[in-house]
Amino acid sequence: EDLLRRGGGGLGDSSSDGEEGSGERRESMWAVREKASARSGYRRVQTKLNVLTQAERQSLWTRQLVIAALLLVGAVAEVIIVQLFYSETVEQQLVDEVLNIRVYRLTPYMLYVYSILVVVVFVFALAMFLTYTQRILLHSHAKMRSHEQMWGMLRNGALLLYINPIPYVVFITKYLATAGNVIDPPSNGLKQMIALGKVFKSSMFIAGTYLYFWTCVHSFRVPKGPLPRLFYIPKIGLLIVYILLGQVLFWRYGVTVSELPLLSFLYLVRICVPHSSLWRREVVLAVVSYALLELFIVLWIARDVLLTHWDVAEEQQVFISNAESAENGNGGSYSGTADECSIRVRSWRFFSKHHALVYPAYYIAYSIILFGTPAGASISAAKMWSLYLLALPRTPVLLLAYWLGYAVVESFVNLPPDSSGLKGWFVPTTITA
Repeated sequence: EDLLRRGGGGLGDSSSDGEEGSGERRESMWAVREKASARSGYRRVQTKLNVLTQAERQSLWTRQLVIAALLLVGAVAEVIIVQLFYSETVEQQLVDEVLNIRVYRLTPYMLYVYSILVVVVFVFALAMFLTYTQRILLHSHAKMRSHEQMWGMLRNGALLLYINPIPYVVFITKYLATAGNVIDPPSNGLKQMIALGKVFKSSMFIAGTYLYFWTCVHSFRVPKGPLPRLFYIPKIGLLIVYILLGQVLFWRYGVTVSELPLLSFLYLVRICVPHSSLWRREVVLAVVSYALLELFIVLWIARDVLLTHWDVAEEQQVFISNAESAENGNGGSYSGTADECSIRVRSWRFFSKHHALVYPAYYIAYSIILFGTPAGASISAAKMWSLYLLALPRTPVLLLAYWLGYAVVESFVNLPPDSSGLKGWFVPTTITA
């Protein structure tokens, strides 16, 4: 890190040491680097991340760590509250046997509060999507836009569709119309909308997480020139197969799969092991096939992460060797590539650290809530109607807000570098000291 910064008078990491140099110097240095990158064909442009000081980046990382810890605490708290106040053990006649199962039910008022919170999260997500999109498309030069910034718009749009507030707006309207006293059963049309919404949500989650992360990881290995022709085909093709298989499971076997890899299979084991009558060979084979595809995708993405990590580390070592040679007067010029190395290494460090925190924290929190919540509804649905709900019936607001926070951070660090303060989200601003 020290050599990388010191190479850097050529590296121009006065921005990473923060207190050195004025803001005007940082802005002029950014302009010079952009021109140099354009001449060299370097594809990864400067972003807000690369004009943040080292202290600012560390502060951003620390806040994310605290938020991840609060997410896990909130997940445990939600399970405890559900078990203590909204769950009960009931005896139900399920086809040919009587089972004592534990179920949980939210009161109409709690569903009303939940629906309002979902709409609030959606409004914030919509505001963030519109703000970021107009900042990138209307207030930045087309030649200075990176693929990562454009993929960020896809990620933010997928988050909007993932939240899908329509069923909750319908519920709020009905609740207010009946003064909270009588909630009629959902109409067939609304039931169909909810079912389609659950299927569509998984597709949006895949687009906003798998595709965004995978393309960004691979793009770090293509620092110059256009992306290869086959860059998108295997990723999009495989994820389309993944999505379609999820649809087949839903429409052919009545299986609602989880959004996260392998959890559908694990949850199927959870409800079927204690109740052997729930085992259906075709369902088990379908879910196992889905889990194997998930495992294949995860391993492929993990391979890409390792390849990118090694590639960035190798470039950093080459730069350090050149920097040492130049300092010792033995030649080894690194001018013209130092800034590019700085951008790439710093961007990869933050990107990899951020996602190594955000994704596992979300996976753990989702698993805590999924397996900590009573499975009675899933058991009775599987027994009586052969419908296998292998996911949370509704995504907790806690998880939705966490994804919104993640998208805000990713959008922030990918703003153009001439974005200072709140105003910088809307229009270019002059960086001041």
